[in-house]
Amino acid sequence: MKFWIALLVGMVALVVVGCGGGSSGGGGGGGGPFSLVRVESPNGDPLNILVGSSIQFVIAGYEVGTGNRVVLQATSWSVLDNPAVGTINGNGQFTAATPGNARIGATWNGTPTVTPLAITVRAQGLAGISGTVRNGGTAVAGVVVIFFNAANNEVGRATSQANGSFLGWVPTTATRMNLEVATLEGRWLKQWDYNSETYQAGNTIPNCHATFILNGPLTNGQTRTITGSIQVLGLNNPPPFPTGCN
Repeated sequence: MKFWIALLVGMVALVVVGCGGGSSGGGGGGGGPFSLVRVESPNGDPLNILVGSSIQFVIAGYEVGTGNRVVLQATSWSVLDNPAVGTINGNGQFTAATPGNARIGATWNGTPTVTPLAITVRAQGLAGISGTVRNGGTAVAGVVVIFFNAANNEVGRATSQANGSFLGWVPTTATRMNLEVATLEGRWLKQWDYNSETYQAGNTIPNCHATFILNGPLTNGQTRTITGSIQVLGLNNPPPFPTGCN
């Protein structure tokens, strides 16, 4: 009898090891292997966190080959470069304290290491500018809109969300806008359209910014909307030479 019990226990152990004892390579959430693991803010713009507000961060891995996104389990969170801007708890929830720039970092039980995410905490009481980024009628997420004053000094930024909309908090001196080059990968020559004119992102043509049209004057504590949408074109739609760089 003891022989048969020992044999049965051994067989069960082999099954466990064969089916579940090995590592999946994901190290805290399944999936993998991953070509990239990074901090993300799926429900808010990390460049427009108002003092006193909270925002949730997660870490996501992108699988080699397929690019599939997998939300992973972080083992720690931290505010890098400028901890005075706020605090982050063990669940990835950040609470803003003072205006400034920083990065949100994280660790996890896997590879590669987590790429931090840049954040900006902004003061309460600024003016809001909302708008949309599209490719034709299709919403485009992840495009960073940069706001400038009349002297071409940057005064704010905003990131388009899953539905193409963005909301940035800026001083009332903001008058113009452009797009962040790094967020226009796969777009013709990093060009974009607004109000029937074509503009150039980056410094290829210095200060090639568009003057935005709002549905009312910028006022502290209130949000105005840019009339018309910002259009970014795919590689099958080559744009003309920039016409708005006057």
